[in-house]
Amino acid sequence: MSKILIIDDDYTIAEAYKIAFESNGHEVSVAPEGKTGLGVANSHHFDVILLDMLMPYMGGVDFLVDYQGPVKHPDTKIIVLTNSLVPAKSEEKVKRLGASDYLQKSSLTPQKVVGIVEALLK
Repeated sequence: MSKILIIDDDYTIAEAYKIAFESNGHEVSVAPEGKTGLGVANSHHFDVILLDMLMPYMGGVDFLVDYQGPVKHPDTKIIVLTNSLVPAKSEEKVKRLGASDYLQKSSLTPQKVVGIVEALLK
């Protein structure tokens, strides 16, 4: 069982991912935006953080800049998810900031996300 943190301001998407992960035996926490997610991520250990790129108050890039994971939790994997068609520069930037992967939400189902995360953790 892995501990997953989903940080996404879209309740429907976050809930669909949560259900899919819990159905596969994972423990899931959800934060509705980046600032709240940052507090949760810095105070608990997670195996994987699913991070939305565009959110109010604090987006994915700002989260990655402020996240203390590389110091406190260097083994935590971060997958950035986005709905926008963002150029390759954004992917390069989030990976430089510590993201393990950068995925387009529109091409994914919750079950595909679970598969990607489980493969990443092997």
